[in-house]
Amino acid sequence: MNFLVTGGAGFIGSHVCERLLQAGHAVWALDDLNLFYSPTIKQRNLEEIKSLGRPFTFIHGDLTDITIVRDLLQKVRFDQVIHLAARAGVRPSLAEPELYQQVNVVGTANILETARRNGVKKILLASSSSVYGVNQKNALCRGRPGFLHHFALRRQQARVRGARPRLLPRLWHGRRRPAVLHRLRPAPAA
Repeated sequence: MNFLVTGGAGFIGSHVCERLLQAGHAVWALDDLNLFYSPTIKQRNLEEIKSLGRPFTFIHGDLTDITIVRDLLQKVRFDQVIHLAARAGVRPSLAEPELYQQVNVVGTANILETARRNGVKKILLASSSSVYGVNQKNALCRGRPGFLHHFALRRQQARVRGARPRLLPRLWHGRRRPAVLHRLRPAPAA
């Protein structure tokens, strides 16, 4: 099968690429190698993937560049997209909300809509727990103290980061395509 992994040079993305390649699939990774995490580490991740000697293609590009996204999804017939790419971090999203809006919302919409138009049958969209801000309690439990306060303080951040999970039902499920939204969480402390 042919897989597109967005954010494929990052920690999670590179491991997903490796596992897919080891399972015998062909993998394309799209990543902009931004400076939030070390580009040197991302390059090392890519070298490790390439060293497997399996069918792997890296595309250095940005999700917000619709031409790159459209050309890639028109050129290759993907069976599945695993969308891991996003701007990370709660604090930086408050400092640069427009950038986070552009990458996390517009970039995700570019991937979802272009995948739909090009016949991709499955998509997995991963979202980190940082979409809920910095809260030690589960922000989705309305009965927990601080729920409304948590979101009121982070309204701007919630608009930018919280819009991403809401795109999936609107752009994908509405077209009756199978999709998975997975929220990545840190392992519980021992």
